[in-house]
Amino acid sequence: MVSKGSITKRGTLSNGVNVMFICIPRLNLYVISDADNFGPHWINVEFEKNNYNIRHLLGSDADTYLPVARYFSKHIIENTFKTLSPVELSLQRKEFILNLSLRKFDKKILEEIVNLMVEPESS
Repeated sequence: MVSKGSITKRGTLSNGVNVMFICIPRLNLYVISDADNFGPHWINVEFEKNNYNIRHLLGSDADTYLPVARYFSKHIIENTFKTLSPVELSLQRKEFILNLSLRKFDKKILEEIVNLMVEPESS
């Protein structure tokens, strides 16, 4: 892979769609592909000046899929908070509210993908 410590996960959703998720931590880059035929999508999440900055770098129809990027980013941010030291957490403690405009069907699919992203590797 491109970066040491990068993670690649594959899985099949309940509707039969195959999904691949790639995380490249050193670049703060997340790639989700083939999810409900909307990918691949490249999402960058960075902490800058006390705010998380979410960028939809590559993928069709950014206006439509920025809510998708925000949806994933919410879970990426929550996961980041779990791994920060108490000192870092005390400096960055904030509440993030991400508004989503997704159909119920989309939300269900995205929840499955997020579960795939964060679930521990099965042996």
